[in-house]
Amino acid sequence: MRAIEFRGKSLQTGEWVYGGCFQDGEKYFIVRTTEWYGEKVTRLVEVDYQTIGKYTTKKDALQEPVYAGDILVRKNSINLARLYLVNYDTHLVYDDEAQDYKDTIGFYLTAFEKDKKIHSSLGLGKTEVWAKKIGNIYDDKRLIKV
Repeated sequence: MRAIEFRGKSLQTGEWVYGGCFQDGEKYFIVRTTEWYGEKVTRLVEVDYQTIGKYTTKKDALQEPVYAGDILVRKNSINLARLYLVNYDTHLVYDDEAQDYKDTIGFYLTAFEKDKKIHSSLGLGKTEVWAKKIGNIYDDKRLIKV
C-alpha cells in the first residue's frame, strides 16, 4: 500500500514540511519520519491547516512533485496569462454512460486568465508532459487571486 503524502507550512519556522497528515482537535500536524544516528525517529510538526496540500502522485515536466495548491503553466508557454491551480475537492465530471454530470472527489485544475476564473473541473492529464510548476497559492499569492 502506498502512503499518502501531504505538505504544510510549519507554524514554527514557516518552512514546508512533508509527510503524513494528522489532526488533534484544532491543531494539524505533518508526521515526519527521519533517521537519526541510524534510528528511525518520528516527530510531529504543527502546520498552518490552510496550507496543507495532498500530493497528486504526479510530477511536472521538470520532475517536481505536484501538490494541491500548486500553480502550473504550459511548459513551452511564454504567455503567463493562463495559469492552472491544482485542487483537491468535490467537483463535477461528465459521465459518458449516464450522459450527465456527477459529483466526484479528487484532483482537478481550475484555469485562470488575468485573475479571472475561466474554467474549472479540468483533469490534470499527463502533467509531466505539459506542465511546469511556477509556485503555489500560499507563497505566490500575487499570481492568482483565489
